[in-house]
Amino acid sequence: MNELAFALVVWISSVTGYPVPSTADLPEIMQMTSAELKVKVMGANAEKSDYEILGGYDVKENKLYLSTSFNPQNIRSQSDLVHELVHFLQVRNRTRQPLCDNGDEAEAYTVENQWMKEHGLPPAVPEQHIVLMSLCNVDSVDDAVAILKSEMR
Repeated sequence: MNELAFALVVWISSVTGYPVPSTADLPEIMQMTSAELKVKVMGANAEKSDYEILGGYDVKENKLYLSTSFNPQNIRSQSDLVHELVHFLQVRNRTRQPLCDNGDEAEAYTVENQWMKEHGLPPAVPEQHIVLMSLCNVDSVDDAVAILKSEMR
């Protein structure tokens, strides 16, 4: 998994301009069930959300978590790892704090979608979702999904 992670970091760096860290600095990658991952990422809000969490990056532990459904040979699964590695690189190269908790999501989703596009696949996340998640007045993924659904009616 470390070879894949390093290859993806090199690719992300070519897209974002972030410097490539050494392999020793890469986060530890762990897998857990969807339910465990949801609690790890969302904490007390996990029960209130029907959103599926496929990955997460823990800044304090420098650990990256992926669902047990992750398949390293699958491009779509790799896009989840790309997304979380973008967060790792954002934190490593942070020169200022984002304006809100969602501040880093637009870049992570955009890079994830670029990965999909370069492999001839549809975006992992709709463009409207990226825009909504980058807004500071959207508190959660569920809020963004609710806004999207209301706009589609």
